[in-house]
Parts: sequence; C-alpha cells; structure tokens
Amino acid sequence: MMISYYDKAFCIYKDNQVLSRSPVSKQRERAMFSIPAFNHGGRYQCGYCSGISQFFSPMSEAVMVTVAEPLRKSVITIDQSTGVYVIGETVTMTCSVTGDDRQKTFNFYKDDALQYSRRLDTNVNTGTLPVAGKRSKVRYQCQYGISIGGRHLTSPKSEAVTVTTRGPLKIPVISLDQTTGVYAAGETINMTCTVTGDNRNKMFYFYKGHQQLSPSPIITNTNSLRFPNTSPSNSGQYQCQYRITFQSRHLDSKLSQAVTVTIADLPEPDISVDSSAVLLGGAVTFNCTSPGDNPAITFYLYREGDVNHDGLKSAASGNNSVTFTIRNIHHSEIGSYTCRYEVLLNGRKLASALSDPVHITVTAYNSTPIRLGPGALIMFGIVIILGIEFNPIKRNKGCKGADTDGVHCLANDDEEATE
Repeated sequence: MMISYYDKAFCIYKDNQVLSRSPVSKQRERAMFSIPAFNHGGRYQCGYCSGISQFFSPMSEAVMVTVAEPLRKSVITIDQSTGVYVIGETVTMTCSVTGDDRQKTFNFYKDDALQYSRRLDTNVNTGTLPVAGKRSKVRYQCQYGISIGGRHLTSPKSEAVTVTTRGPLKIPVISLDQTTGVYAAGETINMTCTVTGDNRNKMFYFYKGHQQLSPSPIITNTNSLRFPNTSPSNSGQYQCQYRITFQSRHLDSKLSQAVTVTIADLPEPDISVDSSAVLLGGAVTFNCTSPGDNPAITFYLYREGDVNHDGLKSAASGNNSVTFTIRNIHHSEIGSYTCRYEVLLNGRKLASALSDPVHITVTAYNSTPIRLGPGALIMFGIVIILGIEFNPIKRNKGCKGADTDGVHCLANDDEEATE
C-alpha cells in the first residue's frame, strides 16, 4: 500500500474488527504485520488513518487467510515385520496417516533419496519395490502432501524402517543309505539332508509327496531321518528342506530334488513235489513258484541243512515258476526241501524268504519205503545168516568134494552113500 501522507498509521482488520495498528515512519509508506497463524484464519483487510484528525481511509479489498494445522507425521510399515527379505522377493510399503481425511499424495524415500519407481503410487498410501539383487541394508521413510488454497503442504518424514536383504538359501541334497532306493520290507531306511557351505544353525524337514512328515520337524537339529521296519506303504518320493532364523525371521530353503523309495514285498515262494516217495535210482521233480508281482530272475532249491550253500540254481527266464529234477535218486537225498527266489529291482538284487518245506523218501523195488534203523539192520543180518545155515543144499548145489565158502558140500556125500 503506497501513501504520501505523514503522521499516519496502518490498521489490520479481521472480520471488520481492528486487529492491530502499526505506525509508519516518514521514510516508509508501508507497514508489516506479524500475526501468529494459529487459529487466526479469516477475512483480512487493511486501512490507514491520520494520527491528528483520526481520518480513516476506506478498507482495502479482503484477503482470505486459511490457517492449517501442521500435518501429522506419517507412519511407514512394511509387509515383513522383521525387515528381512530374500533376493527375489518384493517389499510392500504402506504409509499411514490417522485423523486426516483430505486427499493426499505420498512419497517414499530410500536413504533420504526420493523414489520415483512406477510401483510407488503417489495417489495411494502403498508402494512396492523389488528387492535388489545383492545383499544390502537400507532405510525407508515416507511423507504425504496436501494442497490447500493452491499451496502444497508436506508432512514431516516418518520414522525409518530398515530393510535387510539376504541371498536365497542353498538347495539341500537328500540321499539314501541304499543308493538304488530299493529296500526289502522290514529293512530300515536312513535318509540324510545335506547342505554345504552354510554353517548356521538349521532345522531340517522331510516331505513325502510334498506333504511334510509329522512330527514337525522329524528330528530337531539333525539332518537325518530313520524309518525302521519298513512296509510297502513307505514307498514314494521324498524331499527335504531346512530353515534358519535371521533377525527373528524364519527363512526356508527350497525343497531338494526328490529321491524315490521302493519297498519290495517278496512273499514266500510255493514249493511242490511230484511224488513224496521216490524209487531208488529214479527221479524226483520239484516246482517252485514266486507268487508276487515282482518277476523273479533266479530260483534256488535247498536240501534240509544246506541253506548256507548255493543249492540247486535255475534261471527264471521271465517265468514266475521253475522246476528242479534230481535224477538217479539215492538214499542220501532223503529229507526236506525248500526253495527261494531272487528279483532285480532298479539294480538291487533281493532274495525272498524260504518256502515251507516238502519231504521225500526213497523206496526200493516198489516195496515199503526203506527206513531201517540200526536195530532193524542187525535183525535183518541175523535172518540172512539163519537162512544160510538151514538151507546148505541150495547154497552149495553142484559142489564137488571141496568146501566152498567154508560150507561142506553135503549133496556129494549123499550121492556116495546111495551108491
């Protein structure tokens, strides 16, 4: 306001009421008023007056003053409360303001540098940022702004949150004590989960068909799993995983490659014989059959007491049944016989249990089976001797004078007497 009068003063009016008066020096033709903004919004006007005549000028056009309360400090949060992220994950940040429903724009800062990523939407209070491809530790803050009467106001920056980036955990390796993965029912499986180059404390987990085995974890602070006395239900694919804790966040590795476990249930074979009583010098045939689904590659026949030896061996030739024939049978082959079979699964050879036994005896000349004990043999010898003593004529018929086998030739003496 430019004036040329002396001895004057300027007045400030708020809502038509004099709010403040300020004398103006002769060297100046304007006045400055400092009014605290707190709670003093409204219509302001000014005018001047003469100090002697109390002459008042008309009031100026009004200006509107809007006094806004200081913007609240926003609060920044991240979706992972521990602040720990693995490379490849995404950080989702949220900037929150309570008690202010006006339209806002939001800004996010990384180590005090304003972020302009397309993923940071300034019209909403959330933003996402991909985790950098290296280990790092950075601070994030946020603030918001509003526009009032053409002026853009910004809030103070929020407190900072720290984002720590870690590299992904190594993928473990699962292994079996039986490299073929084939076990016979009743055997024990030993699994091991191995991680190289990571000496931190770990927890290991095992899975079958992507289902975590219970209890969880199977064995605390060790990397092995033991299945005693297995059954066919234990067959399947197994994987393992490990976990570490870093700054209160649990980080899990990816699942290992799978190993396949096959539990072979080999039922006892069935054995039969064509005859349980065999003629001396004849032949006997045994039949051995594998009743299971796994094809046999070899069959074995054992005589009682000979199971620790190889026995008779016969290739299966793609069949589940073979025959064994023993020719020119002898007394020494009397006894019980059993058989077993072998299968080959994924490179491992497994043997079945022995079959139930079958018994054979040896008979002579279609007579009663020969089962002579020591006493019977003595009696048999006595009968033979007595027969010789009571039948000397038949024993030495045709003898001429001299003794034969120590027996007198009685037939010749009788003939001489008759003459």
